[in-house]
Formats: sequence, C-alpha cells, structure tokens
Amino acid sequence: MNGVVFVFPGQGAQWRGMGSALLEQEPVFAAAIRECELALEPYTDRSVTDVLAGRADADRIDVVQPALFALQIGLARLWAANGVVPAAVVGHSLGEIAAAHVAGALTLAEAARAVGVRSRLYRRLSGTGAMALVGLGWEETAALVAERNGHRGAAPEFPGAAGAGRICLAAANAPGSTVVAGDHDAVHALVEQLRWEDVFCRLVGADVAGHSHHVDPLLPELREELAALVPNRAGIPLWSTVTGRPGAVLDADYWCRNLREPVLFWPVIRQLLDAGYDTFVELSPHPTLLSGLRDVDARLLASVHKEDGAVFAGSLARLREVKLTADGPLGDHRVEGRPVFPGAGYLAAALEHYGALAGVEFHAPLLLDTPRRLATRLDGDAIDLTVEGRTHASASRATPQAVAHLELSPLRSRCATRIGAEELYSGFTARGMRYGPAFQRIEEVFTAPGESLARLRAASPLSRARDDEPASGPWPYRLDVALLDACLQAAAPALAEGDDLYLPRAVARVSALGEVGAARWAHARVVSATGTGDDPGDGAEVTLDIDACDEDGRVVLALRGVRLHRIARGAGAGGWTYSTRWVPVQTGVDEPFGGVVHRVESGRPAEEALRSLLELTRELIARPEPDRLWVVTRNAQPVEPGDPVDPDAAAVWGMARTIRHEHPELRCTLIDLDAEPGPSWTPADLGADAGAGRPAWRLAGENEVALRGGRPFAPRLTPRPAGPRGPHRLVQRARQDLATLCLAEDAPREPGAGEVRIRVHAAGLNFNDVLRGIGMLGEQPEPLGYGLECAGEVTGVGDGVTGLAVGSRVVALVAEIGAMASHVTVDARLAVPIPGDLDFTAAATLPAAYVTVLYGMERLARLEAGERVLIHAAAGGVGQAAVRLARRAGAEVLATAGSPGKRAWLRRQGVRHVFDSRSLDFADQVLEVTGGAGVDMVVNCLAGPAVDEGLRILAPFGRFVELGKRDIAENRPLPLAPFAKSLSFHAVEAFSLAGRRPALAGAMLREVVDAVAAGDLGPLPVTAFPAAEAEAAFRHMASARHIGKVVLTFDRPRLRADGTYLVTGGLSGLGLAAAEGLVRQGARHLALLGRNEPGQAARERIAALREEGVRVVVLAADVADADALEKALDGLRAQAPPIRGVLHAAGVLRDRTVAAVDLDEVAEVLRPKVAGTRNLHRLTCGDPVELFVLFSSAAGLLGSGGQAGYAAANAFLDGFAHWRRSRGLPATSVDWGVWSQTGLAARPDRAGRLADRGMGSIDTASGLRILAELLAEQPAQVAVVPLDAPTWFANNPGHEHWSIFAGLAAGHTGTGRLSITTPQELERALVEWVAGVLRTSPAAIDPKASLTRLGLDSLMAVELRNLLEARLGVRLPAPAFLDGPTVTELAGRVSAHLDERPAGETDTRDPMAARLDALSDAQVDALLDELLNDHIGGVA
Repeated sequence: MNGVVFVFPGQGAQWRGMGSALLEQEPVFAAAIRECELALEPYTDRSVTDVLAGRADADRIDVVQPALFALQIGLARLWAANGVVPAAVVGHSLGEIAAAHVAGALTLAEAARAVGVRSRLYRRLSGTGAMALVGLGWEETAALVAERNGHRGAAPEFPGAAGAGRICLAAANAPGSTVVAGDHDAVHALVEQLRWEDVFCRLVGADVAGHSHHVDPLLPELREELAALVPNRAGIPLWSTVTGRPGAVLDADYWCRNLREPVLFWPVIRQLLDAGYDTFVELSPHPTLLSGLRDVDARLLASVHKEDGAVFAGSLARLREVKLTADGPLGDHRVEGRPVFPGAGYLAAALEHYGALAGVEFHAPLLLDTPRRLATRLDGDAIDLTVEGRTHASASRATPQAVAHLELSPLRSRCATRIGAEELYSGFTARGMRYGPAFQRIEEVFTAPGESLARLRAASPLSRARDDEPASGPWPYRLDVALLDACLQAAAPALAEGDDLYLPRAVARVSALGEVGAARWAHARVVSATGTGDDPGDGAEVTLDIDACDEDGRVVLALRGVRLHRIARGAGAGGWTYSTRWVPVQTGVDEPFGGVVHRVESGRPAEEALRSLLELTRELIARPEPDRLWVVTRNAQPVEPGDPVDPDAAAVWGMARTIRHEHPELRCTLIDLDAEPGPSWTPADLGADAGAGRPAWRLAGENEVALRGGRPFAPRLTPRPAGPRGPHRLVQRARQDLATLCLAEDAPREPGAGEVRIRVHAAGLNFNDVLRGIGMLGEQPEPLGYGLECAGEVTGVGDGVTGLAVGSRVVALVAEIGAMASHVTVDARLAVPIPGDLDFTAAATLPAAYVTVLYGMERLARLEAGERVLIHAAAGGVGQAAVRLARRAGAEVLATAGSPGKRAWLRRQGVRHVFDSRSLDFADQVLEVTGGAGVDMVVNCLAGPAVDEGLRILAPFGRFVELGKRDIAENRPLPLAPFAKSLSFHAVEAFSLAGRRPALAGAMLREVVDAVAAGDLGPLPVTAFPAAEAEAAFRHMASARHIGKVVLTFDRPRLRADGTYLVTGGLSGLGLAAAEGLVRQGARHLALLGRNEPGQAARERIAALREEGVRVVVLAADVADADALEKALDGLRAQAPPIRGVLHAAGVLRDRTVAAVDLDEVAEVLRPKVAGTRNLHRLTCGDPVELFVLFSSAAGLLGSGGQAGYAAANAFLDGFAHWRRSRGLPATSVDWGVWSQTGLAARPDRAGRLADRGMGSIDTASGLRILAELLAEQPAQVAVVPLDAPTWFANNPGHEHWSIFAGLAAGHTGTGRLSITTPQELERALVEWVAGVLRTSPAAIDPKASLTRLGLDSLMAVELRNLLEARLGVRLPAPAFLDGPTVTELAGRVSAHLDERPAGETDTRDPMAARLDALSDAQVDALLDELLNDHIGGVA
C-alpha cells in the first residue's frame, strides 16, 4: 500500500481500558504487548498489560508513557498482519520512540529503555507545569506567547527555539493548531484569556510542561542514561519532528532535543503531502493528531477510537478499494445507454459496515465507461463512498428499526393489476433505463394506485471483483447488489404513467433485519409527491417506503423515505451548464437599416448609460408606430478569451435584452464594436451595407452582433460538456475547430519496462499544439491529442526504472503527443525529479522551451560569451528561454516582439534593442545598431521573407537556429547566397528529439532542472488555464496575447484551510447556502457580510458551522459603501487568515416593467452589483485572492421581463469577470437560473411559471454541487439554467430566432401562426393561452371572468401580449389588458386587428377600450403596474 504513513502521537489520548478489546480479540496485538511487557519490565513497576486492559491505574506519567508505547508497537504489528506496512513513519514527542523502533532504527530493548528513562525523569516534574492546545496557527500563537512573556518582535519560525519565558511554543500540530507549555499559572491564565476572546483553547491531559524550560534540568541525566544507544540505519524513512526532515541520527543528543525542542509535526506532514504521501494512519488509543488535519487532501485513518470499537476494521476497509468495471454484471445496469454504478451498490457498500443507515444521499452518478475504484471512508458514524476523492454517496450509522410482518394475502388482493417481467423491463428501456439479465430480478409485479408488490427472483450474488494489484482487495460486499436494486425497481410501477425517468436521490433510513438474500417480495408505497399532477406518484420528486420480505412475510430489509427524482428525458443537472460562444456569421438577405441608433459612449458609467437607454426606450414605446432600436456599444462583449471588456457597456446589453423581452415590437438589436466610430460615422461602421444607396442590414438573422476587425460574430448559448469522471485527456473531435476541444475519459496505460506513469498536474501548451489544432500541420490522426510536456507526480513505475519512485515529483517530455491528460505514461529517461520548492505549474514551463534552445543554441550552434544573438518573438515561451540561456552564456541579446506592449515589457526586462517582429524593418535596424556587423546567431520562429532577412544580417560564421514549423511543413525553399559567409543552419524540434533520442533529451532536461535548482536559470513567465478551459487557452495563444508560457492545469484544487473566504450577502438566502457549500469543499474560515445582523435562522446555521470547527466572522456592512467595507475588511484581516476567496452574492430585486420602473429603483438594484463589485475588487487587490466568484443571473445573459435593472446589474458582473481575467486576475461569473428553495427569486409562482415555459429551477443540493464543480474549473463565465429547449421555444415563440438561442434552436422552431376561421375557434385558442400563462388548466378559465380576477399580473400581461403577436400576428396596445377584460372581450379586441375577419363576426369592442386608447402604451403600462402592485417574476 504505497503512500501510507504511520503517525505515532505523544501523550494525551489515553483512557482506561484502551487496549482491552484488542487484547481479547486480536492475538497478534496481544503477542506484541507480551514482548513489550518483557522489554519494559526493568523500567516500570506496573504491568503494561494490566494498564491497557484497564485492570491497573494509569495515574502517573511513568505508567502512562510505557503503556502508550506498548500500544503503538502492538498496533503496528496488527496493521502489518493485515498487510499494511508503512512507506514512512512520523512521531510526535513520545511517539517518536515507537516510530524509531517500527522504522528499524532502534531495537525493542533500546526503544523500551528510551521510554522508561524518559518517563521516569518526567515524573519528577509532575504537577509543576501545564500544556494547552490553542486553535491558532504557529505565527499567531507565537505573537501571543511573546506578548504574554513581555517580548515584542517577529514570531519565531518553525525550526527556531521553543522560546524563553514562562510560556513556550511546544508543538505545531496543524495549520490552525499549536501546543504551548510552561508554568502552571501562566498557561492557565492564557487559556482563560483565549476563551474570553472566543478562541478555541483547552488544557492537555498532562501535568508536566514538556518541550519547555521545565525539562532543562532533566537533560544531562537523560543524555547520560541513553549514551549507550547505537541506532541503526532506518529501514523505513523516519521523518523527524525535531529537525523537520528525514535522516536524523537517533542518539542520546537527539532524544534530549526530542524532549526539549518544539515538535514540528505540521511542517513534516506538509512535506510528506508534498512528497506524494496520501494516507496517514494514526497509531494511538484515540485519534488526536489527525483530527486537526481533516482539511488536508489525504486519507486520515484511526486505529482505535474510544467510542467506536469497529474503527480498525473501518480503516482497513478504507485502505482496500473495490474495483468496479462494466465488463461483468455491472455492465447490465445502464442509464441512457451508459453503464452506471447502481444506487443499490452504495447501499450494499455501506451496509457492509453498519446494519442500519440513516441519511443516505446519492450525490453524483458514477459512470463505468472505464474501470473505477470505489473507496469507503468512515468518520465516526458517517460513511462516504468516494471515487478519486469525489463523494458519490454518503450515509451515517443508525439503529435498526423493527418493522411489522407483511401480510402478503391482503396486499395481493389490493394490488390487483399484474405487469409481467417483459412488459416491466420494456417500460424501463423506453424511459432510458436498460437492465441486462443480471439486473432483471423481478418476475412479476402487482399494482394499485400509489403502491406495488413485486415478486423477486433469487440468484447468486454478483461475481466478486478481484484485483491483482497490491493496493486493492477483494470485493467486500456480502449483499446481493442486483437483489437490492430490484427492491428499488419495484417502486417504478407505483408511480404515474409517463415517459420520465426516476432516479434515487436519497433514502432516509435503511435497516437490514435478516438475511437479505432471502427476500422474495418487495412492497413499495408512495408516501408523498411534489409536482403538478393529480396521481399520487406523479411528481418532480416522489418519496416511498419499501419493504422486502421472505416467502413468509418476514421483513428482511426496510427502506424508509426513498426519494426518487424525476428526470425528463435528456435533461438533468449535467446538462444545466452553458457557455457563450461567439461564432463567425455570414451575411444573408438584406433588410433596411432604419430606425433609431443609440450609441453608448465608451467610458460612460453604467448608471448614466442605462438611464439614457431607459429614457429612449420609453420615448419609443410611446409612439404609435415605434421605430426599430439599434444599441451600439464598444468592447461590451468578449468575443475571444482575454478580450478587454468594458463592464459598464456590458450592463447596457443586459437592459437591452430585457427590452427585447417586453417590447418585441422594437426589434432591439445589439451591435458591439472593437473600435470607436468617428464623429462622422456611417451605417457601414456598424456592419450595414450602403452600396445600394440605402443602408441595408446584411445580418437579418441576428439580433446580437460583435464586429471584430470588420468581421461579424454572433453569440450562441452552448451546452458545456460534462466533465470527465475518471482519468482523461484533451482531444479535438473535429479538425480545425478549436471549439471541439474537450476532455475525454481515457484509461491511463500501465507502465512497461523502463516507463513511469505520471499523474499530471500541469501541461505546457506550445505553438505546435495551436498549429495542429487549426489544421496547419497537414494530416493528423483523429481524435487529435495534444501536449509535449508536463509536470506531476509518479503513480506507477515499470521494471528496470531507477531513481524514480511512486510519489516522485517530476517534470517530463513525452515521446508521443498526449501530455495534456490527467495521466500519462512516459519513457523514464524523459522524466526528471524537480526541487521541492518548485510548483508544478512553474515546472511545466521548463521542458520543451529550455530543451529546444539548449539543444539548438548550445549543443548545435555553440553559443559563446560576447556574441550577439537576435531572438525573435522573445516575449513568448521559447523566446524567454532563449533570452535567459543567452544571458547565462554571457551573450548580448537583441529581440523582436509582435506588439508595443510586449516590446515595452522586454525593455523592462533589460533587453536594450527590441524591434517589431511583424515588420521586415528589423533587419536594417539590427544592422544599424550593430554598426553593420550584424549578429552571430538568429533564433528564429518567423516564416517567409523574415527568414531571408535573418540570414542577411548574420555575421560571417553566423548560425541560424530555426525553431519555426510552418516553412518546413510547407517545404519552402531557402536562399543559398548568404551561406557564402560560412553560415550554418540548424532546425530544432523538441518533440522529435524526445521521440528519437530520449537519452539525450532527458539528459538536457536534467541539466535544465539542475540549473533552475542552482538559480542559474528560472521558470518562465506563465499564464495558467484550467484544463476544462482548453479552448480559451488555445485561442489565447493563437491571438499572441501571452507572455512566456501558457499552461493547462489538471488539478481540482480544494479550498484552503489556511485562508478566509468572504461571502457577501452571506447572512441569508443563497449567500449563506453557498457559504455552507464552501465548508464542504474545505473552507475553515468564513467571513459572512451583510447589511444587517443575521436573523434567528441564520444565527442557528452559523452556530452549526462553528460547532463543526469552522471559524465564522460576521461583518455588518454595506458592500456598496466603500468606507464601511474597507473598515470591515481591515478588521477581518486583523483577526483571520489571509483573504483567499471572495464570493459576491449580495443583490436586490425591484421588479418593474421598463415603462413603469423608477430610475431610483434601478440605481438601488445596481448598487450592490456595480458599486459593490468595484469595491470588492479594489479593496482586495492586496490580498492573496485565488477565487473571485460573482453570483450573476441568467437575466443578464438572456434578458428577463420585468427585470431591466436586475438584468443590467448582472450583465455588469459578467463583463467585470472578463475584465479581471484580461488582467490576469481570477474571476468567475455564474449566471444562475431560478433557485427553487433559496435566493432572491425563490418563489413558487415565479419558478413554476418559468418551469411551465421550459426553464426549470435549481434545487439547493444540485446548485451547490454545480458550484463545487465550477469552483474547481473556474471558467470566466458560465450559465446554469435547467433549460428544456423544445418546451422553451414552444412557449416563447420567436425566441428561436434570437442570436443567443440559435445554437439550441435546431429542430425546435416556434409553433407558428394559427389560421383562425371562427370566433369560437379564436376564443378556444385564447382560453388555452390564458390558461398556459396563468399555469392552470383550460377548464378552470371562465371566458366571462375578468383576467385580473383570474390572476393576470403585469408580467403575465406582457407574456400574453407577446404570445398573441407571435401566434396571430396581432399586437394589441397595452390598454387592451388594463381594465381586466374577459376572454370573450379580449377575443373581440383581437378580431378587430386580424387581417381577415371571419364572416359574420360583429365588433365586440367594449367602450372602455376606446377611452383608454387615448393613453400611450407607456402610460398604460405604468398604470397597469400600479394597479396590480405585483412583484414580477424573471429568470433569477
């Protein structure tokens, strides 16, 4: 079991009888204790066996410490007997003695002597001192201790002395946990002070002050008593918590230091984590040390627990992972055609440990497209079932509940409708759930409304999966997974008929009450359902109880509160996330370019720009025949990743999109420019064609366009591919289309002889990759893979490999393209260990760039000191490597770069002569600055005539190092005349070098790494992109905006326990729910900011977080008030770890139509989003912020009726995220749809109305799961919207023609216009439409009842008006809805506007309409809004 570290704590976890169960139940443990008894006999007057069994008191330190030592030795032997041998050991204080013996450095007799002498001397100090555990980090505690001791100044670093004074720093246990020791009264006074300040602090169960000045008198005698020790060389690495590193000599002097100096436990653990160790097993009577490390990314396992006698077995189970594969019976369980591990499998895994479960939750599906390893993690009563660190299911231990005997005869009588097995499983297949033979365990089922009774077929359990790898064990489940699954299948017939699929989400309680394999009947009954249907099983979520019994009715398995969630075919949380892609569009049919053009001036604040647009819109809608509205902005949208975006202009797009919703008659069209039109601009500047004499719009099919360099692009809402669940690689599905770059699951190849497998953390992107991606390197195999270099840690070693081991941190070249993957297998000669202080992202910048220039400039071209070198594209990755190599050689550097910014940057780096690489003038300029002498070497990546010019400026005997690919790929000829100067030409390509001469490439890479370690060379400047954002990274490099290297990262980082995460709007609603989600992802310090004090419910939730050990700071401040926010953040920094993350969830809703909204209300809505975001950005610029998340809304991206200000505010957030990203700062804007259970828009009527129109709502659990994924990927902008495209387009006619929806509208056109022939037909259609808008059935609509009485509100009126226009081509003025007409009256008003009125129709216009016609639409909309006094719904 590679990567396992044994951790041996010191004193403090002892309890009476701590070894009794092990002595009775584990012969190996008992035998080890007998050996220790003999070894310790000369040093103690009590039997350690009696002490461990609880038969003798452990009331003295010289009794406790030998007993603890013996227990640790016994546990080590017990683990070894179960096949668990550590790869490293670490001890804490006393625990280092046992660790030294297990490592082989001390014999048992020597270790026993060290323990006996140490504890005997310690006894002299009993009652003279005290120790305390403080819930603060080392530096904070050091400052506190210094103050108590009367000292001032900097805090001591870890390796320093324990301190001088009445209190000393005794141990660094964890990032937020430090032990102090010293005088009894001083330590007690410190504890009282910290408790008063609400800082966690407790006394340790020891009456001596170890690791302090108290032990100084003992050291001479201890040194003398242990002088005869002759330690051996440790067979297992022992990481010293005295020196902070392995390899210490464990002589008498060392054990004196062990007693006196501080215990550097956390620094050692941190180094072990960095070295790749991922599993820590604590050998103690109760877990103490590892509990403080629960936030590290590693497995933490206990050996004994005071309250849990099964903890050893549970830890052993966690060390054994179950291999899951679709090759066997599990392949017979498929959802939508893909093999998925069944929920019953999780139940079987959990029931293996506990006979009853509570709170079972299924968090994420586990696809078995590739083999997976399922691990069981036990933490007290909690069980987590994980794959590669991701929790797929969880539960907790419960007490079995007895269930009454099932009376089968009455059930058979009640459930009278029979369904045969063939019909049952055919129905499952039709719903997307295919069960193969292994899972077809129901013979027949009998149903009644809301319940079903299934006869189960007996079969042998699933074949036990085995694995010949040492880290795995046999499949440990005794329960028949397919039989358990059949019990869940039995629920389906109890549900209503329909095409939807129901999948398990949770089970409240599970009790195994007998031999589950004996189950022959399963009875399911619906308990509750949420949804709109009338049947008991027709709901979005259904809760059932299920009992499985034997032939006699004896219940052997009881499931209570089984929650099934309805999944519409093709829907699901995995399909809720979207990105906006800007695609080139072609000109088409002309349409007149006329109407009102509203230009938004660059640099205009959002508030002013929105006020201007709002006023213009009101003016237009007041006209009888409003003109078309064209809104023109500059740099409001990011067409390419990294585009500079003006957030204020982006806000205008949000409002304009809402105008389009409410007033389709304006045909609002948005145009974004990349250059400011001059004062005498023409329609041609906006993409219109004036060639025919009259301006014409050539993009009739688009209502949103961005012009870049005169080329038109349009936005398309595009589903984001689901992230891979297992090992994966970057591929390109279609040639030349960067948009098809994606992560595809791909099982890593096992290392062969001379190979190693690497878990990739970072992979470098090279221009070669970009050229392949856009199809400029000829034919390539598909699907295309990418990457020449990577950095990561070794996870597998083939035969014959030396110098590398599992856990080694390495950087590597690859002989076969494909390093952009989560795992890659490479020639071991191409993998080189890297220094511990070099992070993976920096390391990934080294291989290709440095090896290329090292080989080309030094090995081939033999660069010498004093020579002149011209380096083209010197700001790029290879260019920067060449600059640094030339400087190391003592050469003079001349350079070119392609932009003024890059040239200026190079000059700031000390390059004196920098020229334009995009002009051939560089050649003459080089000759000019060199006095005609030219240069001795050209490092080239340019193509075409630039090569000729480079040869021209070479001095005699000059060398031309060709790194470019294009001319070679195109077989361009080379002029030979310049070679009369005895020139030489060298073409270099790192990939060929790695593939054909791996030993040479590896040797040069090792030379580079050694030079970096020595400080002669350094990592290159780097821009990192998450692997999920590969397309953005490729486009960023293709647009030549980068400096240095571009790297893709394959890590899924956890939130840091040593940082504070600031959540605005964090005292209620979505912000507080998100804060709780951050804790589940590893955050341990939260700052929750709100304008008011938290309410009672929030206080309770905050208290619950604090009980979990989370430090929560509540800040009362308005995020839009810069002074108040600055003061709050200053106070936060003074009491909490550094601010590492910001989550901005504050917001205000003030729903009104465009015509009725008050400008002050718009300003109120903008304030927290616009001013608040600017304040957060400005006031955290000096903090180490790694996460800057803006909670935006889909209203800003799609528009939302009645939410003009809100849409604008959220579009500002989207723009601001891109603005920060363009400056190299972290930022993610999440455009949320409606949350159903929390948040500003969590209102049943709002969510329900949108759901009926095709936009579902987000439940809190799903939303937080998606948020966790997004925090790991950190895209610049993403929309999270449960969109049912067919339903959306059917209920929102015309939207299929909107630019943003065009990518989703293929095959989903609006319903089209109706041909009405009679008044009765028209009234029936209106009844259906009104019913749809009101979310009721047509039967509930009385055609003679007022629409306002039926519940029509202002937003519904806008929706109904738009529907009439789309379906009938009739646009009624707003007065037609104002006085609450009946459907019959509305039909008359519609008929009056139809082109051809049906024969015999009479004018039924009511007199009120005539009087109201005198009012403008704007006046009537305002009056309608006032009369109805309703808060309108929207997207979020």
